[in-house]
Amino acid sequence: YLKCSHVKHTFNVNVSFKQARRHTH
Repeated sequence: YLKCSHVKHTFNVNVSFKQARRHTH
């Protein structure tokens, strides 16, 4: 359960970073 939550959090961070980077670019 903890690992799943961690993966979900990492996935959200990656998506946010990607969107932010695309928005900046």
